[in-house]
Amino acid sequence: MIGIKNLLIHSLIFLTNSISLTPNLNKLSKYTGLSYKENNEITSLIDLPKHYGIKMFYDENENLIITCRGTTNFRDWVENFKFALIQHMDCDNGMIHRGYYNKLIRIISEKEFQKIHKFISAEENVFLCGHSSAAAKNILICHKLAKKHSNINFHVFAFGMPKFADSNYYRELKEFKNIKMLSFQLIDDIVPSLGIGVHDKENTIHLNVDKLNFNPFNAHKMSRYRSSIRRSKKGNLSIEQLYHSLNKTKTL
Repeated sequence: MIGIKNLLIHSLIFLTNSISLTPNLNKLSKYTGLSYKENNEITSLIDLPKHYGIKMFYDENENLIITCRGTTNFRDWVENFKFALIQHMDCDNGMIHRGYYNKLIRIISEKEFQKIHKFISAEENVFLCGHSSAAAKNILICHKLAKKHSNINFHVFAFGMPKFADSNYYRELKEFKNIKMLSFQLIDDIVPSLGIGVHDKENTIHLNVDKLNFNPFNAHKMSRYRSSIRRSKKGNLSIEQLYHSLNKTKTL
């Protein structure tokens, strides 16, 4: 009887340690897709002007999530076409997309944005996710936050991100030990090949598709990224398991 009791106790301990409450890739891709919908179930903890498309919220497991919406209007397109690279003021040599950098400066200058620091300072991990241009802007936001909150771990998940920075910027970004980033690209999405700069190949994951889509607008949709991730067995892995798994292979 004692042996059975000890076995049950050890099994419960193992099970408890095996269950991770961090969001998996399926959930993060879902949150990213919801960022495009005005009236979704997510209520933001901060009230930035809607045209920025940024929301911060706690998920059902009390993980702090920051989402950023991609291109949806004329203002976004104007910003996208300001793609010349300029010096990042917080970097020695890093060059980044002028339109996205100007947007970053406006965002962090907002009084409402300052509230974000109160929530972040209470966390151990913060998760940021975005699609297309929003993925690039989320990386820039993460860079700013990680510099201020050096004791907090930031996890960035980018879907269908265009090129927006040079290799010097990514090199300097890697000096931050509290930033982890994964960038996902569908094999038939041309947007990641657009823009000026490079991708960080070490952190880029290629997603397979059931059927190639030759319409560039449809091929780039976040809904296709979600579908590809849902089909993958790795979509349900915890973030820790995902990092470990993708160190071995660069496909999902």
